[in-house]
Amino acid sequence: MDLKKDNSVLTHNPQPHSSVGTLTLMFTDIEGSTLLWEAHGNAVMTEVINTHNTILRTANSAWGGTEMGNEGDALFFAFPTASAAIMCALEIQLVLNAYQWHENIKTLRVRIGIHTGDMILLDDKYHGMAANLAKRITDAGHGGQILLSAVTHELVKTQFSPGSFVALGTHRLKNIQHPEAIFQFLAPRASILKITSEERWQDVFHKEAQENIPQDEESADRALIPKLQTEFPPLKTVNNSPNNLPAPINSFIGRETEVHRIVEYFTNGQERLVTLTGPGGIGKTRLALQVATELHDTYPDGVWFIALADLRQPTHVITEIATVLAIPLKPTQDVMEQVISYLLGKTLLLVLDNLEHLMDASQDVKTLLLRCPTLHCLTTSREPLKIAGEQRFIVPPLSIPSEDVDYETLYYYESVQLFLARAEAVAPDFQLTTDNAKAIGAICRMVDGLSLAIELTAARVRGMAPQHILDRLRALLDNSLSNKPSALLSTSNRDVPARHQTLNAVIDWSYKLLEPEEQLLLCQLAFFSGGFFLEAAETICSSACVQAEQDLPYTETIDLIFNLHDKSLLVTEEHLTRTRYRLPAPLQLYLREKQQPTGFREAHAHYYLTLAQEQDRKLEGPEQSDTLSEMAIELDNFRAVFRFAQENNEWLLFGQLAAALSKFFYIHGLWTEGLEWLKQAESELHQRLGEHQGFENTFETNEMSVQLTIAELRVALARFYNEQQECETARQLCENALQVFRTVGQQLGVVKALNCLGIIARYEKKLKEADTHFTEALEIAKVLGDKWHIASVLNNLGITAYNRRHFEAAKLHYTESLHLARELGDKLGIAYALNNLGKTANQQGLREEAQRYYTESLRLTRDFSTSNVGLPYLLDSLGKVALRHGKHEEARHYYTASLEYRKENGNPREIADSLYQFGQLAHAEGEFEQSLCLFLKAASIYSETDATTSFYADAVNNAIKALAAELGSEKVEKLKLEMETPTLEQIVNMCLS
Repeated sequence: MDLKKDNSVLTHNPQPHSSVGTLTLMFTDIEGSTLLWEAHGNAVMTEVINTHNTILRTANSAWGGTEMGNEGDALFFAFPTASAAIMCALEIQLVLNAYQWHENIKTLRVRIGIHTGDMILLDDKYHGMAANLAKRITDAGHGGQILLSAVTHELVKTQFSPGSFVALGTHRLKNIQHPEAIFQFLAPRASILKITSEERWQDVFHKEAQENIPQDEESADRALIPKLQTEFPPLKTVNNSPNNLPAPINSFIGRETEVHRIVEYFTNGQERLVTLTGPGGIGKTRLALQVATELHDTYPDGVWFIALADLRQPTHVITEIATVLAIPLKPTQDVMEQVISYLLGKTLLLVLDNLEHLMDASQDVKTLLLRCPTLHCLTTSREPLKIAGEQRFIVPPLSIPSEDVDYETLYYYESVQLFLARAEAVAPDFQLTTDNAKAIGAICRMVDGLSLAIELTAARVRGMAPQHILDRLRALLDNSLSNKPSALLSTSNRDVPARHQTLNAVIDWSYKLLEPEEQLLLCQLAFFSGGFFLEAAETICSSACVQAEQDLPYTETIDLIFNLHDKSLLVTEEHLTRTRYRLPAPLQLYLREKQQPTGFREAHAHYYLTLAQEQDRKLEGPEQSDTLSEMAIELDNFRAVFRFAQENNEWLLFGQLAAALSKFFYIHGLWTEGLEWLKQAESELHQRLGEHQGFENTFETNEMSVQLTIAELRVALARFYNEQQECETARQLCENALQVFRTVGQQLGVVKALNCLGIIARYEKKLKEADTHFTEALEIAKVLGDKWHIASVLNNLGITAYNRRHFEAAKLHYTESLHLARELGDKLGIAYALNNLGKTANQQGLREEAQRYYTESLRLTRDFSTSNVGLPYLLDSLGKVALRHGKHEEARHYYTASLEYRKENGNPREIADSLYQFGQLAHAEGEFEQSLCLFLKAASIYSETDATTSFYADAVNNAIKALAAELGSEKVEKLKLEMETPTLEQIVNMCLS
């Protein structure tokens, strides 16, 4: 075999053995590869690596292995049996040792590690702790060495001749929780003869050498065995390097990127001082220990862990360092000078853990680094040391899944992996299932990926289901339980440091280190929901302090927020080019229980009511898209105001906020939630109007403002009820509101009510009545000069003209509406007008013009990333244009996209609209029975949801009648019975497939 030319195995990509099962895994790694590349250059080493890969892949193929991956020059194989893996490893070492390499490369030394364990196949990749252990065993070895785990040794010890294995002792390995017994394979004579006699290696193992092997076993061993090295230096494990690193009590989960980056800071000579910062409980100490373990063989004089949490005086830090390093201190000499004298000339790493409460000691660290040039320091602290040469590394939370992550990919998130690992530790039978996956993902999100919080909540699976844990966490964060939260986020494990016994203790420890004004501000910030922008914090916190007669000047708020962020008590995110701050959820929970700052919630409510009213007006202009996004970001704060108003009998505030947010709820698609707030506001205000109850003095009020608020609520409610086909309820609400607006002379309110009444009449197919309402609304809006409402009414007049098939009149109204919407910068208004112009053009047979209108409308609507409202109808329209012109696949594309949105929204009536479109497509393709089935299902949904006033409902019924005449009534009845069996979900999935 010409190893330099034969690349057939380079693309070897066999199928894995099984999706779940026990396999023997083998990792390989070239010793000193970086030095080889530097010494011999790219051309030589590219040839060497290609030859190396061919040798390994040929051996792997011969012994029935599967290549599972590679990282640089390291390869990973899986075998069905342990003996096959060992024989493959031996073959690799023999061939590498005998091969004639480049003239300047005597031999290529490869270390090999083997372990047997259970693996899981996800997305064509194997996952499991077994792979990690095999890799760590490989890392511990030396070039030419074959190492086995205890598990693999147990499986094969009787399959090879006595003396084939030597025990190397029990070792602590990087990132492995428990010490592991490691064995070395010594290559018995019979195994060597089997491999060297294989024809595939005849160019490597010369025949004459084989013929001259002595026949007696002892002489043969002397001739063959020396070809492979059997004596090696001590394994490169934590056991064999000077250190005091505590043994991990459990496995290290995730953070591969963070570990790699921090290790590189030190190994690339970039940094000598790295500080890991982050809030209490995020995992700074565990990360530091993992980095130190990775670096243990980099520092010949050791890696030393200095625990500082229990120290109280900064001056004690240097003494603690001396104690850990066992420096014999002389009482008559300066401690710092003695430590420096000891460290000079030594290459070691100090890990200084929990330095935040001993900040004055940072000057001692600076002195040590300045005077000891081969000293490196890794520190953990809630805030940076702020000394020259420091590299700060902000420890992020563990990765968390978003709400839409599916069950199959949930396991890839670090927070979920940690939850599962700690849950299995207390409940060995616990598993991730389709039933608990959503709750586990939500728990990880709720605690913000904070390691300690995840560990403490996972420990509760011993007696609580994940959904129960999630419900308790939600209740705690909503302040709806009694003050007993620590029972959920606590542990009785006595091995855990006292400050980690409960999550509250961790936070309390950090909180007490703050200055009084920082404590006050942090307690205020805890009552924001979902985060805050700086201007909100400045306004609300300063206002609250004025009310409470507390000393927190407005000008200091921003500086204090920056301080709290530097101390890792606030995290930041970028939203629309602005920085948004929030507290980690466990910290927020702790602070909300600690105290409720006087005046804060009142100031918070007033601020967000004003913001909602301002943003409502912005929804009519060029800032529409950004405003929708901002309102979505602040949704949790708006909800917090609703809760405050409920708890404090502030029903006018409640109603004003609901009215201000009604347009947002509608556009954003939050119809269920919006309807609930609106209904409660209207009901409570109406009930109390005559009694003058429920109107406290916090917000200025009078009877007229209450009446106008109720009227605004009723117009908003009418729109929602009308969308739900409850036209009579919607009409009554709107007529009542119109009467109030007319009585008090609120002309803009009159326009809103008339426009809404026109829409209701149109839904009821009372087109003449609709035109009457729209015409009056238009006249008043023109008098007011309100261009937004003029454009809205013109659009509605166009729809009634379209429904009468007066297409030119409809086009005129739509065009005028479009002109005004463009003038205002109202993108949604532009999109609606374009969509309607597209429908009109389509009816007139103007396909290209219709498609142009629809495409622009679709682009504008998609710009509103927070909402799906309108998208399905636009996609339907594009599908109709394609279908009308015989482009069936194009129509299917649009109808499928539309149905996917509707499936996500979950509105049965809208899903029925999609079934009608698919029925039309099936009919056009000659699939009459399938078409009829879809029409029948759509008709039954319209009937069940009382949506018989839908224009599609009439179209569906007409289509059923036409097909019944064509197929016969007997066929229709048979299909009706058949359509009772499949669920709506099954039919939807059929359409989507």
